[in-house]
Amino acid sequence: MIAESHLAMLGESGITADFAMARGYETITDPERLVDLVDGQGITKAGRHVPGLLIPLRRAEGSTWGYQYRPDVPRCDSNGRPRKYETPYGQRNGLDIPPGVAAMLADPSVPLFITEGTKKADAGALNGLCIVDLIGVWNWLHTNTAGGKMAMPEWRDCALNGRRVIIAFDSDMTRNDKVQKAARGLAGYLATKGARIEYLWLPGDDEKTGLDDYLAEHSVEELWQLVKPVQPPPVSTSFLIPSKTSATAQPRRSTEVPAIARLPRILDAVAEEVQCGLVGEERLAQTLYLVLTSRLLDKQVSAGVKGHSASGKSYTVETVTRLFPPEAYLEFTAMSEKALIYSDDDYAHRTLVVYEITALREGVEDDMTSYFVRSLLSEGRIDYQVTVKGKDGGFTTKKIVKQGPTNLIFTTTKTHVHAENETRILSLATDDSREQTKRVLRELADESNGARDPEPWRDLQRWLADQENRVTIPYGRQLAELISPVAVRLRRDFGSLLALIRAHAVLHQASRSRDDAGRIIATLDDYDVVRDLVADTIAEGVGTIVSGTVRETVNAVKELASAHPWGVMARDIAAYLNLDKSNVSRRLAMAADDGYLVNQEDKRGRPGRWVIGDPLPGSDGLLPTAAQLRNPVAVPDLGSCAVAPESDSKKDTNGQPRCACGEPLTQPVSIERGTCEDCHLFGPVERQADR
Repeated sequence: MIAESHLAMLGESGITADFAMARGYETITDPERLVDLVDGQGITKAGRHVPGLLIPLRRAEGSTWGYQYRPDVPRCDSNGRPRKYETPYGQRNGLDIPPGVAAMLADPSVPLFITEGTKKADAGALNGLCIVDLIGVWNWLHTNTAGGKMAMPEWRDCALNGRRVIIAFDSDMTRNDKVQKAARGLAGYLATKGARIEYLWLPGDDEKTGLDDYLAEHSVEELWQLVKPVQPPPVSTSFLIPSKTSATAQPRRSTEVPAIARLPRILDAVAEEVQCGLVGEERLAQTLYLVLTSRLLDKQVSAGVKGHSASGKSYTVETVTRLFPPEAYLEFTAMSEKALIYSDDDYAHRTLVVYEITALREGVEDDMTSYFVRSLLSEGRIDYQVTVKGKDGGFTTKKIVKQGPTNLIFTTTKTHVHAENETRILSLATDDSREQTKRVLRELADESNGARDPEPWRDLQRWLADQENRVTIPYGRQLAELISPVAVRLRRDFGSLLALIRAHAVLHQASRSRDDAGRIIATLDDYDVVRDLVADTIAEGVGTIVSGTVRETVNAVKELASAHPWGVMARDIAAYLNLDKSNVSRRLAMAADDGYLVNQEDKRGRPGRWVIGDPLPGSDGLLPTAAQLRNPVAVPDLGSCAVAPESDSKKDTNGQPRCACGEPLTQPVSIERGTCEDCHLFGPVERQADR
């Protein structure tokens, strides 16, 4: 039986009488009822204040594994604070499953909420959520018979692979460092099971707001608007280790759409913004801005900024990061081998900015730092096993999990980095031309340019972080069809291209439509802008074109070859191009890495003697234009990919469509483009038999 006063209390959390009966809530008036609740154990005598509400905790199949008791007049603990709930002595921890939820636990396509407290879970279940609860924020762990702390076995009732899991603790997470740490620990464990972790940002300043409190006055749709991909930042960061940029500094947030978000071309405004102090690297700055914005996505983009010493690599990165709030990125100039593992910082949806790649310890024996970064980029987390000494003197294994997803921006003077890192990034280059040097000198002499206030730009990024940032690219499949598969590396670069398109759509979401699933719909304008920024970068990465600096250097060697039959020296090239020798040496190394120049000198310490190597590729682009995406049948031959116009296909006497080579076209995609698969992939094929 449930007393009217208790039904009224449950009603304040939105729990109906029928649901309360299904759960098994019970009003207790006899303290003897509390003596033997679980395996001969009950509420301690001091806690048997009556009347009160007894709350059964349920397994997935509906049986009861434990209880909590809520006395109407609670006793106080040793600090004089009321003990709101009593738990049977010796009761183990477990996962509480509200009525009606069990059937959804096995389906990973259904988002799973995890909250603290039975009433909150019941309120969520009544609103149609797939939700479970813990009796405390650390109670996702239990103690085994040997005294070890382990994850509860009940997690096996929940399919976690690829599942959206929302940690929905109370709003005091922003004020309580212990709750923050508990949430991080839970997120780390669930991530090892393949879950995609998100967080519920419940409002509440001085008041403690729970999920049931919020749903009592708001709809489920409004609740979903509070789900974010990163953990709510604490109001006070005094418990954190001070650093250059605070990962959890409390941002100023606004629900209003920032004025910048309504601009038709936000990256043009970025270029204008960075001109105060940065000259001639606007395209590089725009690309870096998109890379940093991609941190908000599940699949992100990483970039390496390469260039000669003093070419402005670090300054360009610093100028762009200045437009982002401190919680958006982490900066490193150096780190110890395992600093990423033992840091208290959260990495999820934050960009790691590393000034000079040597901080990743590439080439060092047991190169663990670089391995950790690759794990963050590829797997979206770091799983690291360490051996720890227990109180009994024995050794046990502990797993440390650092949850992503994370992306990376680094600077380097190297032309190439470790191959495992090189294929995971977009290689961006600074401008080392004489014209750029002259522009920099003029800028340094100009005293009129002053720094602008970056706060409007930071507020834009904070607003974006609070939005639903899933994106659909309706022309993605067509784009894949129109790109020639010239290199295996394209498998990763195409993913980076799509992520940049999504980042641009996220940036312009105030002027983009959404589909029925709530996803932002990317437009061809998003592709057009991204293509303009990175088409050459991607083409250079797979070798279909070369950069202007490499082409200029190779052509210089070609021009000078007749006068230097034994090989052209760097000083001669420097004089011909009117560049300094160190700049030319770097260009020669870039050309040699790709095989376009060969050093004939085989003795160490002797000046290089450079001759022509492999022929330079043509200048045809790899990525189709936006116009070609609008009208795909008009797409010309792209590299080795022959895409014939529809009019070039034929039909036989039976009306069967045929390729220009005579091959019958049977698949819809082949009929649509007018070519067979062989001609599409390898160029026109001669087939004499059917001509």
